[in-house]
Amino acid sequence: MADAPGIRYTLQPHSISQHLFAVTIDIPAHDTNILLLTLPAWIPGSYLIRDFAKNIGEFSATANDVPISWHKTDKQSWSLLTGGQACQIQYTVYAFDLSVRSAYLCDEYGFINGTSAFMQVAGFTDRPHHVTCKNATTANVAAWCLRTGMPAHKVDQQGFGEYIAENYQALTDYPLLFGQFIEHCFTHLDIDFSLIFTGELPLDLLRMERDLKPILAEHINMFATPPPVDKYMFITLLAEQGYGGLEHMNSTVLLFPRWDLPQVGESPEISTSYRDFLALCSHEFLHTWHVKRIRPEGFEQYQLAQECYTEQLWIYEGFTSFYDDVALVRSGVIPPEQYLEILGKNITRIMRNPGRFKQSTAESSFDAWTRFYQQDANSINHIVSYYTKGGLIALCLDVYLRTQTGDTKNLDDVMRYLWQNYGLTGQGTPNNIVEIAVQAVAGIDCSALLKALVHQPGDLPLAESLTNIGVRMNLAYAENSDDVGGKPSKTGHRNNLGINVAAADLGLKVTQVREGGSGDQAGMQVNDHLIAINDWVVNKNNLHRILQHLNNSAVITLVRDGRLLTINATINSSLPDTCYLTISDETKFNHWLGLHSKSV
Repeated sequence: MADAPGIRYTLQPHSISQHLFAVTIDIPAHDTNILLLTLPAWIPGSYLIRDFAKNIGEFSATANDVPISWHKTDKQSWSLLTGGQACQIQYTVYAFDLSVRSAYLCDEYGFINGTSAFMQVAGFTDRPHHVTCKNATTANVAAWCLRTGMPAHKVDQQGFGEYIAENYQALTDYPLLFGQFIEHCFTHLDIDFSLIFTGELPLDLLRMERDLKPILAEHINMFATPPPVDKYMFITLLAEQGYGGLEHMNSTVLLFPRWDLPQVGESPEISTSYRDFLALCSHEFLHTWHVKRIRPEGFEQYQLAQECYTEQLWIYEGFTSFYDDVALVRSGVIPPEQYLEILGKNITRIMRNPGRFKQSTAESSFDAWTRFYQQDANSINHIVSYYTKGGLIALCLDVYLRTQTGDTKNLDDVMRYLWQNYGLTGQGTPNNIVEIAVQAVAGIDCSALLKALVHQPGDLPLAESLTNIGVRMNLAYAENSDDVGGKPSKTGHRNNLGINVAAADLGLKVTQVREGGSGDQAGMQVNDHLIAINDWVVNKNNLHRILQHLNNSAVITLVRDGRLLTINATINSSLPDTCYLTISDETKFNHWLGLHSKSV
């Protein structure tokens, strides 16, 4: 592969202060007079048109050091009049998006995805793509290194040098990290893992290794065949705040608050934020099978210039969201009670979402590009999350399979079927793949069930499903505006305006108004500043307490776009939409978790 003719890229941090990478493309002689170059509009795993071409600057093209004619044909395509000659393209990439989806360059590190950096050259997409990565020339980055999952051809000890991707699609699936970072390597179940963190902190890397190993093993062992990678990198961009993850073929890139990770000498107790980190790692690692190799029809070869629609994201993100938390408790990293707290929060999130009655999870998947990834203050009333509801559907389906087969089959069997028949073959899954898989592994026709759960809006049979595994579903009233569920409410406030708020200099800013709630019926709107109720000035600490002392009516004072308004509201008792779960049959529950033969 190293000697095969192909495209050659050179990538180098160009200006740290201006946040610019420099890219050079060397294109060999070809048999067309006009050559078309395009940059992707989106990155797989994040279903939003991001128009990465907007960050391209200082574009030039030459052949034999002589400028050649070129022009743009659309927002992300460049047409070059090459006459078939070998040519060289140069451009810069503005990199100042601190996320896992694009590119970021600062004094501490540089990170870039291939979809932000490497233009696709028509006619060459199936050939090898060579990338030479160079360090910045600035003196203060002499200690920088480079890390990527791309196969190395000839690199130095710092990781700079030549890498080769099999083709263009592979090229875009290997993120690159420049910088001086924290790195910890370990081997587990025949995979060489690397934990990489930007910055300098005394992180407890041995503890993270110890906690991650059993979680990773849960996913590896579930598929019952050798894993599809022998090396895997967890690249974590540490920031003051931020959260996210994006899967790749042999790595993941995470964004996480730097002070929420365990440091050497701290308490061994797993904090909520560290638990979130472990779940994020769990989620993205499972995508190594479930998304990167098992994938929907139409995703076998991504069309990166435009949207790729599918109804199946509830399977790929929903099932993964189910397993990311289950793996933590099955592995013994967290106790069952903590898992129930997480599950209770997820159920609460759905129950406070009026959009669940208007949009199905299949529709949510299809409309991800315009509705889920472009949410506004009113989205809670019109859409449902294919992540959260998809994860709860996975739970219901798992319990259904166990109940219908006398506990001989479960969702793990479905996952193995998907891997063996689609992941290993490269064939994309059709929209009815779950029905196909359940029929194949359990001999059950579940099409009617999935029509109700997936293709119709509405509530799920959660209480019944949980009862079957020894868990009681309890519903209560929210204690205050910060109550996200998962734990029993101490006071349980019945009166609620049905709004979400944020602190303001005076009073509270209304961020969401739930359809049908008291605030909606009174005419409250998003961006209103709620100043007082019955002449009592409100804040986040006293809002719920004031509401509880009202009878059925209230006079609300608010500011709307510079106008002082007074409105009358009828305060109706809210719905008990805060869920917490308790164990009703410990033997059943531990059996469902697979803990009957494990110590937790």
